[in-house]
Amino acid sequence: MTAYFFYMHALDRVVPTYVQICYTLDPAVSCLLGLIIFGQVLAPIQIVGIIVVLVTVIWLQIYENKRESQIAKAKAAE
Repeated sequence: MTAYFFYMHALDRVVPTYVQICYTLDPAVSCLLGLIIFGQVLAPIQIVGIIVVLVTVIWLQIYENKRESQIAKAKAAE
């Protein structure tokens, strides 16, 4: 309940895109913290899932930054 409370407040204060990206990283961070703090062993599928999530988030950030710079260039050319 507390996590959703903070999630809803984050949507009010931060750009929803960034909130969703952080929300997407939640399972990966939980797995890594379990590995580091509690010494839990990750299954290969979990490692693949973490990599997929990280690659997707990085790719989305690069794509969004390229798109914003193209829009800025187009506005500057006008």
